[in-house]
Amino acid sequence: MNLTGRILVISDTKPINETLQKREFVIEFDEKKDGRYPQPIKFEAIQEKCDLLDFYKVGDDVSVDYNLKGRSWTNPKNEDIYFNSMQMWRISMANAVAAPGMQNPALAPVPAPYAPAPGANFQHQHGVPAPAPVPLAPVVMPGPVQYQQANPAPIAQLAPVAMHAVPAPAPAPDLGDIPF
Repeated sequence: MNLTGRILVISDTKPINETLQKREFVIEFDEKKDGRYPQPIKFEAIQEKCDLLDFYKVGDDVSVDYNLKGRSWTNPKNEDIYFNSMQMWRISMANAVAAPGMQNPALAPVPAPYAPAPGANFQHQHGVPAPAPVPLAPVVMPGPVQYQQANPAPIAQLAPVAMHAVPAPAPAPDLGDIPF
């Protein structure tokens, strides 16, 4: 699921227990985009996703991808109580267009192989916290170099390129009776 709005609040990261940390933030969502009925919507970031919020500030327009989570609890009066939470798994600037090669990799959307499938809950399925995603470094691949000349020289006038031979490796030494 996805929701776009303006950040109203970003809380500090809070440890829930020895292995879990959580960070909450609120965005203002205006369904009709006329400013008449804005809705403050609270999201939570879990584990390594908490750090993604460090790149944003109150007032930023963001697009949030999230999973809707629900759970129940039976209170001491034997009444069933239901809770919902919206767990963010990706956040990006709304309507941001970066020049090619200029996007900060930390703000880039999570690549598809590392994005959790909707409804996936690694810890619930495997009994351990999900491993941190492997960070991807931007790769710059140079393309073919192209030169443009006003009067290109004929091929016969180009200087030859010197080729250097690579020496053959030295033969391995005789190790005699070594047993390995």
